[in-house]
Amino acid sequence: MANTWIIAVEPEIAALIEHGRAVGGSVVAVTVGGTPVAGVDRVVDVPLAEGVPA
Repeated sequence: MANTWIIAVEPEIAALIEHGRAVGGSVVAVTVGGTPVAGVDRVVDVPLAEGVPA
């Protein structure tokens, strides 16, 4: 069983999540600046530094 990590800056990643589910294991999304993501087992968010445009 493999785990899938998806690094996202856009919320439109449904196809990537679906492919990750097909592989099996857990699906983790690494987002930047609070990008909303649904359908994953875990979200790791990397906050933007103050003053950096989103």
